[in-house]
Amino acid sequence: MEAMFRNFLWQQKDQNRYHWVNWDKICMPLDCGGLGIRSLSDTIFGLHGKLAWNIIQNKSMRSQWMNKKHLRGGQLTCTKLDSKLWRSLFPHIERLQEQAVWILGRGDISFWTANWNGKIIDPYTNPHIKVCDAIHDLDNLSTCLTADQLNKAKKIVLEENQDDTLVYNSSPSGNFSVKSYIHDNMITRSHPYWANLIWNRTIPARLGAFMWKIMNRAIAVDERIGRKGIHGPFKCNCCKTGNLETINHLFFLSDFAKQIWHHFGGIFGITSVAHSLPQLFHIWTKNISLRSQLGYTTLGTMMYSLWGIWKERCRARFEDIDMNIQRVIKFINSNIQDINLITYPKRQIDSWGKNELDRLNIQVKSLVVKRGSWLQWEKPPPGSYKLSTDGAIKNGIATIGGIIRDDMGDMIGAFWQKSEHTSIDATEMDAVIHGVKLCSRLGIGMYRIETDSMAVFKAVDGSSRNPALIYMARKHGLRSRGIDHIHREINGVADLLAKAARSNEDKIFELNNQLPNNVRKTIYFDKIGLKNYRKGKYNSRCVTV
Repeated sequence: MEAMFRNFLWQQKDQNRYHWVNWDKICMPLDCGGLGIRSLSDTIFGLHGKLAWNIIQNKSMRSQWMNKKHLRGGQLTCTKLDSKLWRSLFPHIERLQEQAVWILGRGDISFWTANWNGKIIDPYTNPHIKVCDAIHDLDNLSTCLTADQLNKAKKIVLEENQDDTLVYNSSPSGNFSVKSYIHDNMITRSHPYWANLIWNRTIPARLGAFMWKIMNRAIAVDERIGRKGIHGPFKCNCCKTGNLETINHLFFLSDFAKQIWHHFGGIFGITSVAHSLPQLFHIWTKNISLRSQLGYTTLGTMMYSLWGIWKERCRARFEDIDMNIQRVIKFINSNIQDINLITYPKRQIDSWGKNELDRLNIQVKSLVVKRGSWLQWEKPPPGSYKLSTDGAIKNGIATIGGIIRDDMGDMIGAFWQKSEHTSIDATEMDAVIHGVKLCSRLGIGMYRIETDSMAVFKAVDGSSRNPALIYMARKHGLRSRGIDHIHREINGVADLLAKAARSNEDKIFELNNQLPNNVRKTIYFDKIGLKNYRKGKYNSRCVTV
């Protein structure tokens, strides 16, 4: 079947043609230099993973039957006498048991063989002991556990009204997907520098396909045809010396190509001369931004120059006419004009860039930004309080901060300190935990939590599938707390406190005059209802000036 796929890609009608690029390379992702076509072997691999996932979840009648059939000594096993299907699924089951984590509810899963800890503890110990039973007998089990495993087991908090849930670590939602499973278990491949340049929204797909072929040396120049065993009286059409036509000669070393690159290099201020495709990409793309009009115009000019030379060579070869430089320049100018009609910049260019576009008779586009919005911090209802928290990580140092305010907007308490966590989500959750502890210390009961972290909001709200955050929320009783997600523009006080912790000792504040001036000013601005501007995003249309 894959032979049919290959023939569809390379053949035309019923004519056999050479396969210029290896099929395995074609099936690589776009950013790895392939075409992003999924091979049948990868598809089968992913679907086997999906079947294995369903078996591990043990929800359907078929998966329950397979679990009971192959459960030996309390764990799933595989022998030579098992069916071919089971023998093909078992490696995926073992792999998924490491890549998936159980979010504990009632704790009805095996303490030893289920991955609730981030890693299976010991698959060879008694698998019949459940988590819900083991946490009450840790003293007797401590001899079989490392210090880290014992510490994590002591922190377990179960929820009797919740089922244990299996989540896939590599998916943000926690749900298993064939695509993410294939990607996670794919052999690590290099990412060529040119892959993301030729496949982007500013470059037409036909041009990207040509560039992919030329970067893989998959075009029929005489030298490549000779390597396929076809020999003849070859002669280069782009010069009078009769050189052998190679990719480097046709596109860089010939007199015809040199004039094309000299013409457009002069417009863009590029004086260096490329002698190969890697050099060409380095010279023309090292300082460009595809978010600017000048950037995608420069990239388009480079690519259309290659395509224009190739089209002119084919015209000369098959129509028996001389190659014409002005015709190629006109072709390139026309196409980069078209690129500028259908694409829109997201970054403004300077006067030097505008002069370059003027020399190409291209109108400079100005950015049209969506209207932003003015946001205001809202005071809590009468008789209640608000706890605003934030976390920050810079240069590997994690810090947290938070403030408690009453219904008048006045500070009741605040804190800043360093955090031991390394991920931003865990740091944000740590800020909430310390804020809740401060509320308890001050005897404050009626309050709502505010955070600008959506991950923390979902963990406390109950809609998250992140095991680490869920455990932190459960352990400190946050699941029963009211929480709101706010934009960072109105979480300025907590943000300033978290940043200040980098250069200060851990501290708790109970008086407003103890705070730094910039924090006090921001508290006052929030109190009087001063609004903060939240920027809009770039629009899908632009106007020309």
